[in-house]
Amino acid sequence: MWRQLKLTTFHAHVHLLQSLGGVHESGCVSSGAEDKQYPDSSGWLSILNHTERLATVLRSRAMAIGAWGDTPVAFMLPLIEKVVPDAKYVLWPRASDSWAASFQSFFCGANTSANREYLVHASDSMNFSHEQSGIFEAKAFQLSYGGCNPCDFPYGRKSVVSQNMRQVKRAYERHMFNIQNYFSGQSRSSRLLLLDYHRTRSAAGGCASSSSTFLGTRSGART
Repeated sequence: MWRQLKLTTFHAHVHLLQSLGGVHESGCVSSGAEDKQYPDSSGWLSILNHTERLATVLRSRAMAIGAWGDTPVAFMLPLIEKVVPDAKYVLWPRASDSWAASFQSFFCGANTSANREYLVHASDSMNFSHEQSGIFEAKAFQLSYGGCNPCDFPYGRKSVVSQNMRQVKRAYERHMFNIQNYFSGQSRSSRLLLLDYHRTRSAAGGCASSSSTFLGTRSGART
């Protein structure tokens, strides 16, 4: 879709970390109890901005960034709002049960090995060691969903995974509520597009057409 909109995009944490020159190393310890603060935006900003380059990267026109997407961009809202106050956001809400099931299938299901290898080794271009990449992966899960090991590797105990997926679901619901609540005011509502992906994709022009109308341009708006 972003190609259709002719936007240069940064997707997922690997590209972001490349721009920032690395990530703050930090261990990951799950408390085992639900913590109402997750997703932890302040925690994300702390590890991402240790080089104090995050605001510069966000501001930089030289990088010609048209759109940011995926984790951890979704949790950088407080800083993005300060640095790019006219930014627009496109959100794909999903039923939380469906989203949590998709999360479990991707990270804990039949393709587990391939997906985990991707997550761990995708950072090779930054000269991360396997251990460093694994630390970041675990920390990313903790900051986003409240647990370092939602799939209970290497054991995969059903009761543990089931409990963890309930926490993942709650974190997703909390995040969606927080985003939509933030943009509920009249002064901000025009900067958020809620997109029903499946319904919009089947409509004339699809998601790109709806997003283009919302952004008001095919080449300039930051998202």
